[in-house]
Amino acid sequence: MIDLKMYPFSLEAFKSLLGLLNMITFASGGYIAIELYAKIMQFRATVVVPNAPTVIQATGVQAFFTALEPANSTAVLQNVIANMGSVLGQWSFFEYFYDPPVGAERALHGEHHTVYPGDIVASGFILMGNSEQWTGLTKPYQWFVEWRVKRGEEGLAKGKADFSGNTTMDLSAYPDVEDFTQAILTFELYRSAEWEMGPLVWSNIDVQINGTNTGWYSVDKFLVEDVTITDTGPVNVSPAITGITCFFTGFTLNLAEFPAI
Repeated sequence: MIDLKMYPFSLEAFKSLLGLLNMITFASGGYIAIELYAKIMQFRATVVVPNAPTVIQATGVQAFFTALEPANSTAVLQNVIANMGSVLGQWSFFEYFYDPPVGAERALHGEHHTVYPGDIVASGFILMGNSEQWTGLTKPYQWFVEWRVKRGEEGLAKGKADFSGNTTMDLSAYPDVEDFTQAILTFELYRSAEWEMGPLVWSNIDVQINGTNTGWYSVDKFLVEDVTITDTGPVNVSPAITGITCFFTGFTLNLAEFPAI
């Protein structure tokens, strides 16, 4: 799985931080990867924001995200939630693309959003090609990236409203990026950061592929590294016009190195 670089600031701040962030090295983490062995047409997942982060980025990076990667893991398209760069105890949400072989990296929406423990964050990635999931103008090399945030108790107490948004990512400028075939849910830590925020509760994990292989659609077929999976809900598989769709009702992920609190 590709390493993440963190850019939870404005675009101007992203540029000024490039030199520093290029020195960040991967410390630890854990993930599950759903390896589809076919082109992904859609990937959706919802997560409950856990307890507040315990460090700022000058000390270390605490992050988790929903992502798509090709089979060779040389690029990533992701919706990221990470600790704030300068404000202790706050999570930052942003959308990001990274293609190391050609030195390409892009904060898709150009700004971050603050989310709070208990908020529910739904992420979606839809290929703008020929599928029933996309009803707009067909652009087979573009991805429609969307997000919806429903505020929890803490966010509402701070007077924050629910919000949603979307953007697009055109991969025609990156011909080295192969079809996305891996759907990923992950924890990532850098420098001296530890995971002290408890489990991640995921739900409504919806994956559609352009293919007919069904050997991947159970939790025990996930590629798993340094996480434990509990509270697994029902799994439903159904035909789609362009392949098949698998819907995982939900499960909980704990980082094995740092047990649930």
